[in-house]
Amino acid sequence: MHPLTDTWWRLFVNRTDGTLRRKGDGWLFNSSELTQPELDAALHLRQSLGVYTVDQLGLSRWLCLDADTDEGKVLLAEIATSLNPASTLFELSRRGAHLWWLCPPTPWQQVQAVGQSLLGNRAADCEIFPKGPGRNGVRLPLTRHPGTGQAYPVIDPATGEIRQPRDLVALETEALPHLAVPETIDVARPPFENRPGDFMVLKAEVERVTRVRQYAPDRAVGRCPFHDDHRPSLSLLGGFWRCWAGCGEGGVNAFRARVNAKEGR
Repeated sequence: MHPLTDTWWRLFVNRTDGTLRRKGDGWLFNSSELTQPELDAALHLRQSLGVYTVDQLGLSRWLCLDADTDEGKVLLAEIATSLNPASTLFELSRRGAHLWWLCPPTPWQQVQAVGQSLLGNRAADCEIFPKGPGRNGVRLPLTRHPGTGQAYPVIDPATGEIRQPRDLVALETEALPHLAVPETIDVARPPFENRPGDFMVLKAEVERVTRVRQYAPDRAVGRCPFHDDHRPSLSLLGGFWRCWAGCGEGGVNAFRARVNAKEGR
C-alpha cells in the first residue's frame, strides 16, 4: 500500500460512482465504482486517475486552481506562499501547475467563490475547480498524466524543494473563507445530471449541431462542435456536457449559449 493511499482517499475522493480514466491523451468517464486499491494503483503509477470535484449533494472537499502557462504558474506560486502549507499542495503539471486547497465538505459554490477571490482580476489565467455541480474533475495529485504518462512533484512554492510523501501524509483540511455567492444559485440544489429528463433535453439540443452515440441510459459521447475534433471529446453525463479539450461545460443553457456565441448570434 502506498503511504498516501489512505490520506488521498480521505482528502480527494468526493464520489466513487465513476471515475475519469485515460483515453488517448485525455479523459473518458468510466462508470465503474472507484475503489481504494485502484487509487493505490494510481499512486504507484500503474494507471492515470481523475477525481471529481463535487459529490452527489453538491459538496466539495477541495479547491483546485489549474494554470497551463508559465505566467499562471508564477501567479499560483505567489498565492500558495500566502496559504497554510498544512492544507495546501502546489503541484507542478505538464504546462504549469495545480494549486490545491483542502477543506471539509463545502458547497461547491462557496469553494468556487474562494478560487475567484484568490485569482482576482487574473482569473482568466487559470481554471477554477469545481466548475459546477456536474462531473467535472482533475487528475489526482502525484498520479500519471494521461497524455505524458508522467507524474509531477508537489513542491514548496517558495523554495522549489520537493515535498516527500512522508510529509504529505499529515495533510489536513481547513475551513475556507465564507464568501457571498450569487443569489440566483441554489446552494442546496443537487447536481443537475441527476434530475429526471435533463439528459434527453440536453441530447436533443446537442444533436441539432453534432451527432452523439448514446452508450448508457443517461450517457453519450460525440465530436465537439466547437473545435476541429478528430476524436470524440464531447461527453454528455445526465444533464451535464463537457468538452475534454477545454471548449466548455455546463447544462443545456450553457450549451445553447456556446452555440450562439460560435454562430455570432
